[in-house]
Amino acid sequence: MGSFITLVAAYAMETRKPYFKQVMYFFSVMPAAIPGLVMGLGYILAFNKPYYWFYGTPWIIIINIVICNFTLGILSSISNLKNIDPSIEEASISLGGDTLSTFFKIIFPLSRVAFIQNFTYFFMRSMTTISAVIFLVSASVHLAAIEIIMLDNDGWTASANAMCTCIIAIVFIMLGILHLINKKFGKRETMLENAIH
Repeated sequence: MGSFITLVAAYAMETRKPYFKQVMYFFSVMPAAIPGLVMGLGYILAFNKPYYWFYGTPWIIIINIVICNFTLGILSSISNLKNIDPSIEEASISLGGDTLSTFFKIIFPLSRVAFIQNFTYFFMRSMTTISAVIFLVSASVHLAAIEIIMLDNDGWTASANAMCTCIIAIVFIMLGILHLINKKFGKRETMLENAIH
């Protein structure tokens, strides 16, 4: 989810160029300057109200992880979009394509490698992050990285080590799968670029 949101936000800033682009960019890079602990405490103070439906659910952790790691994703997406020739989008629009179809049929396929790399980054961070989400877990929402700390505090060191090993194994397996997908789509992207040029 985070990789797609950052790609859409970068596309809006780089190609649509709204008049509030600088404000969008400022808020996009600001999370890099805020420590994860402060971000977690801020979410508790801001959203600890009954009318926030996502408080106490896994969604608040997902939102927190996406926002905390938004800066690298947006900068990576902007860098990727700057490498795409603007004339490709202009040609699509002149042939009758609207913004939505241009994004999904041209921009997204050309940005697929960057999208997968961002997805990899978000996945790894979500598996290992602690400081930003330690205050957001609840009795109904458990997170593996936080459970490791809880097990170690309770004296279950062997169980904590086993869970650490499981997380490392999951990350390595996912990295292998994403590497294969990246290689496959990297070849398709090269073929698409050659076809366009």
